Amino acid sequence: MRNKKIYFIDTYYTEKPSLIGAVQDFKIPLSKIVEVTLKAIISFADDYYFSIPKIINNKIPSFKAEGKIPENKNKFIKDICAKLFNNNQNFGFFELYLYNGDLKTKSIFNWSLGDFIWLELNQDQFEHIRSTLMRNNLPKDLYYKKGDEIKTLPINNSIFSKIRRLLNWKKKYTPRQWLVEKQTYSKIN
Repeated sequence: MRNKKIYFIDTYYTEKPSLIGAVQDFKIPLSKIVEVTLKAIISFADDYYFSIPKIINNKIPSFKAEGKIPENKNKFIKDICAKLFNNNQNFGFFELYLYNGDLKTKSIFNWSLGDFIWLELNQDQFEHIRSTLMRNNLPKDLYYKKGDEIKTLPINNSIFSKIRRLLNWKKKYTPRQWLVEKQTYSKIN
């Protein structure tokens, strides 16, 4: 297999920050991101691990499954998405890993308890993902290559940004966040 790279989901598309900094909602529904990504990547995977831990409010029942991906991959994806999203209580608090090769050694899709999605793919596989995203009306830059983040002093004029600049605390931007930040700042100045 060709040289693999790690790709992260661009959180510009997944988070709507509230006034207090907590995530309120997804700009693109999480269910669509997961379903389309799974459809695009499932042909590269052999095994899986899937877990929904018991949530404090007990509204989501715990669940765990792992093993070989079944022959009927479309049904497999529908079943996973149904478990995750039919109760409208899950906002990314689950674990889902797809593996290529030995179980739990070569993961190609990772979602870890709401942290973030990351993919480990070669260039051809990644291009397949991008074309699938576009066919499903998702942005082709929903995922970006590890290392493409921009770490710099914030450029906007919020009080928090001014304090960060004063203390020389850099902020990490995803590629889309940085593009939007620069465009917003250039319109203001």
